[in-house]
Amino acid sequence: MSDKPKFVIFAHNATYDKLHQVATLGLTAAAMGKDVIIILLFWTIKKLAEGKIDVIDFPPEYAASAEQVARL
Repeated sequence: MSDKPKFVIFAHNATYDKLHQVATLGLTAAAMGKDVIIILLFWTIKKLAEGKIDVIDFPPEYAASAEQVARL
């Protein structure tokens, strides 16, 4: 068992903006020397199982910006 501090993220929302935040937090914690554990729940598991984890989608309130962000 590792003596490193742990950083746990519970990912329960599968929109692009939320998954990007999970990845950013996880990578930052790993760079700081922490053991990172990401627990996928609900819609996140469904999106992964369907092979759509990299589909750029946004919640309805940000849908107008989705195309512009996808080009970045």
